[in-house]
Amino acid sequence: MLNKIKVSVIVPVYDVQKYLAKCLNSILNQSFSEYEIICVNDCSPDNSQAVLDKYYKKYPDRIRIIINKENLGLGLSRNRGIDAAQGEYIMFVDSDDYIKTDYIQRYYEYAREGKVDAVIGGYIRVSKSKETIHSISDNIWATLTYGISCAKMYRKDFLNKNNLRFSSYKCGEDVHFNTCAFCCSMTYKVIPYEGYYYVDNGKSITNTMNYKKNHEEIMMNIFLDVLEKYGNRICSDQKDVLEYVCYVNILNALLQFNRGCGVAIMKEKYAKCSQYMQRYFPNYIHNNYLRVGKPKGQTAKIRIATSIVKLLRNIKLDRILFYAISCINSGN
Repeated sequence: MLNKIKVSVIVPVYDVQKYLAKCLNSILNQSFSEYEIICVNDCSPDNSQAVLDKYYKKYPDRIRIIINKENLGLGLSRNRGIDAAQGEYIMFVDSDDYIKTDYIQRYYEYAREGKVDAVIGGYIRVSKSKETIHSISDNIWATLTYGISCAKMYRKDFLNKNNLRFSSYKCGEDVHFNTCAFCCSMTYKVIPYEGYYYVDNGKSITNTMNYKKNHEEIMMNIFLDVLEKYGNRICSDQKDVLEYVCYVNILNALLQFNRGCGVAIMKEKYAKCSQYMQRYFPNYIHNNYLRVGKPKGQTAKIRIATSIVKLLRNIKLDRILFYAISCINSGN
């Protein structure tokens, strides 16, 4: 039998037969010993369950398996894992990714030393041709614009006390979850460590996103939901951050996922996004975080994008940029 479980590692499983063994092997081969693995089979259509059965038979004291009766999606499958978790801390590993051997130990040591609600590290993006290290700066933007919930460790009591769970959104569930955590005044520690391998397998939601999926509308719904839940509870400084993060996510959706949509469609999308910001964040254009070159600590990519749009808006030419983007072939 295992000693007292300190960490629960939650692994949602769907259509990952090709990657699952490598993922589980990496989690099993840890220098840390006081942890459990909770695999949630979300009605996977391939032979992933057979892989899970094989590993459970070999490691019955380490692995637990939950089988969804219907396909719930990534976020709600993670919730089932959270509800079943016995550990003091929660980690998420997607089933096509993998981790270094000291991954759990490094996060746990920092969590215990700092007595924080979350520990945030960097990650390594793995593509067919290369591995790219993504280090995380030690500032508030690490909790928000670095949106993934993997490469993080959360204190379970913090999640339960604030009733923090993932939403049913099929895309953007990490943005919603981490923004809600921010609104609950989550304490955190950013660590100089990259131990999570994020595998770009070509099937991810990001890789298959296009203008027809209206990612900007998903972002608008996510932040409207956050506003309704926490708008009257957060302080003015938090509202400024929330306003900025909402704008950045909508801007990213328009620029990144609407290439090739055509000018007519982009006009409609631009108008809808502008109306949304003016309705729910009427003073957003004066947000200090949206000043040219700001905010400090934010990634250069985001600062450059927001600065360009701000400068073009000042001379009433920002629409030209969006219309130009709409004429670029997306490749999807």
